Amino acid sequence: MIIDAHMHVCPRVGGTDDRLPYQARAYGQAEGAKGLVQLLPPSFERTDSPPELALAHMDWIGVDRAFLVQGPMYGYHNKYVAGAVNRYPDRFLGFAIVDPTQGQPAAEELAECRERGLRGLKIEWPGLRGMAPSARLGGEQEWIVWRKAQELGMILYLHTLPGKEQVEDVRRIVGDLGLTVVIAHLGNAPHEGWEEQVGLAQEGRVYLSCSALPFATKEDFPAPKARDLLKHAVETVGAEKIMWGSDYPGTLTRFTYPQTLEWVRSYCTFLEPEQMAAILGGTAEKVSEGLWR
Repeated sequence: MIIDAHMHVCPRVGGTDDRLPYQARAYGQAEGAKGLVQLLPPSFERTDSPPELALAHMDWIGVDRAFLVQGPMYGYHNKYVAGAVNRYPDRFLGFAIVDPTQGQPAAEELAECRERGLRGLKIEWPGLRGMAPSARLGGEQEWIVWRKAQELGMILYLHTLPGKEQVEDVRRIVGDLGLTVVIAHLGNAPHEGWEEQVGLAQEGRVYLSCSALPFATKEDFPAPKARDLLKHAVETVGAEKIMWGSDYPGTLTRFTYPQTLEWVRSYCTFLEPEQMAAILGGTAEKVSEGLWR
């Protein structure tokens, strides 16, 4: 079983919500504060990411399932992601997005998302801070949302801030609420503080995804620096705490979809077969057990 633990689908990047940093144009481009940006490859003619296109990429290289997560760059598309999950329940596990600074209204929205079929909550802190500078992982209003996620049996998937700022708050969320937490992008490797974030996965309910690691290290394929970072994480917390993810489709501006998998599968030769199996699907299967429809 191969599971892509970090994919995005959306009707059009950014949509029409004025909270969001980009508005879609055409051929993978979007308009933002810095002008026209090539967010997706030009082959994404409408600058959208439909689930059927994601499935075609998955089938191309033999990926069985995927976690559909969300982020401010793509927009707030809970209904769209729920629709994809409901059409393809054996292929997709859906994650909601809400503004946790809104407290109880956000918790109620999350409950509605759970009713629609979404099974996790994804929060991207760099984007959230851009819209709500006062947002805090351990804040009173935010805690209302984390508690609701726990009550609903949802996974909390975090794209954390770089550095050590949020490490203790993650420990508190896991310890006090018992939430299962996934830290994206190997804790923002290679930025300062990533090792401390990786160390969080020594806690029983904390996991890591190595999504977009070669993109973050700004390397050409097959990304030797990214391999070194993954090796450090495996040696620190074990492969059974780490999941592969592509961060499709944004990473396709630098790598093909097969390359987002092959930098691990074909070039991380330090991995034993059981470690490879865990990273490419076994860990994600364990984290999501009982949540598939």
